[in-house]
Amino acid sequence: MKKSILALTVSTAVLSSLFPVTTFASDSNVATTTSIQQLDSSDPTPDPKSTVGQAGLFADSTPGEVKPTSSVEGNLGTATIYYVGSKTLYWSLVPKFIGPYFVHGEITITNTKSGKVVDVIPINTGKILGGKVSDQVSVSSLPKGSYNAVFSGSFIYDPGTGTIGNPNAYFEI
Repeated sequence: MKKSILALTVSTAVLSSLFPVTTFASDSNVATTTSIQQLDSSDPTPDPKSTVGQAGLFADSTPGEVKPTSSVEGNLGTATIYYVGSKTLYWSLVPKFIGPYFVHGEITITNTKSGKVVDVIPINTGKILGGKVSDQVSVSSLPKGSYNAVFSGSFIYDPGTGTIGNPNAYFEI
């Protein structure tokens, strides 16, 4: 039993050191690094030069209001974004609720050197029966450089609306 706990602890430590997670608190934009949550074997492997951005999915008490959090997991689930290489970004939403939902969002890509937005990729999707939704999007139009990708948006579900907590991922091409 002690060996399996030690192996799990070492494996988690190795994964966390290889793939750090950068999240931004919605009220202060201060980056914090935490352990990876909810990456599973069906998710593509993050590029070693990329950070894995995760943030919560939050129920709105007032439509459009973002709830501040220090956790990557919100009361309704988790949003993830990272670079997988070959000029491709991966994003996913893993809700905790069961039932249909529709997502209206975008991935905003900013050049880290100039600070300018260089691309905005719309994300409009959903699930009739609930569950995880994910996709890979091309960033082939970007020249060599370093970038930040922020996944933002909102979703409609039964019984109301929610907000994606703006996960942020750094990557290099």
